[in-house]
Amino acid sequence: MKSISLILNSALLALGVILFGSLDPALAAEKPAANKIYPPYPDVWGREMPIPKEATGLFSVGGPSSGVYEGPDGQILVEVNYWQSSAGDGGDLTNYFYDFFSGRVVKKWRTTFGDNSKIKARRTFLETNRYRRLNDVVNDPNLDKIRLPDGSYFDITNDYKSMYSRGIRRFNAAGQVQAHWAVLYISQRTYYYHNHPHFPLVAGRDFLHFRSLEVTPQLVPLRDDTFLMTGGQRPVAIRFREDITSPYIRRSGNILLIEPKKAFKMFRESWQQAVNILWRLRKQIQNLPEMDQEIVDELMHSKIKRLINQQNGENK
Repeated sequence: MKSISLILNSALLALGVILFGSLDPALAAEKPAANKIYPPYPDVWGREMPIPKEATGLFSVGGPSSGVYEGPDGQILVEVNYWQSSAGDGGDLTNYFYDFFSGRVVKKWRTTFGDNSKIKARRTFLETNRYRRLNDVVNDPNLDKIRLPDGSYFDITNDYKSMYSRGIRRFNAAGQVQAHWAVLYISQRTYYYHNHPHFPLVAGRDFLHFRSLEVTPQLVPLRDDTFLMTGGQRPVAIRFREDITSPYIRRSGNILLIEPKKAFKMFRESWQQAVNILWRLRKQIQNLPEMDQEIVDELMHSKIKRLINQQNGENK
């Protein structure tokens, strides 16, 4: 079974060269304030990034084709981009910088798909305000490892090379695993992914929709021994302590920490349930459209929601 998560990540890397267009004055917000010095950081542990309903997929939140940036005052910006289809062309791409601690968009651009010639405004914004990309300061070149001063470290796993199998591990200085969690996310709204012909998610499908998704983690260190996990193609950013705990988990009500092997087992069981449901339906309905992923999504949403309620009840 192909990994939709891995295909999405590859597609986003391919899109990286075209995501950064010229400044659209109608979309520009005010310049970031520079009157607050961090750390200490405020009591902000997570954000759900604004993605409009008309966005049709292949968006990235602090991922390989975007990034997480720190200003000279310690301000943390998460770069977000998303695809929005429009009639008569391949769609356009919107790119914005989101202030993690204040919760506001500080700059926003739009570019037409296929136009990779307008990167000057974005580069000027970053250079003028002296932002540095935190993804580039992670010790491991594949952005999958963060080392701490005491010799302990975090890394990212993808044990089954499939959906619902990624995790974050914490090792002590002796190399022993202290914690290993997958981060699952459920949303109230539906996120649509457009099956663009150049970057197909599933062959023969125009759109897929999701309300339940694993977070494909990207990790960046902050200056107070916490770290920020951005969601890749999931619209969340979560700040974690060294022990992989975060107040945002309980506050949000839509994040589950679970062992990756249990998350993958739940996914495989849901997929088999979906296959059985479709087999029964096709005996009754002719020309039934392919709905396997949508059924899996609904099954996973129900199971994850139940586990979130148990998790947050236990943590009271």
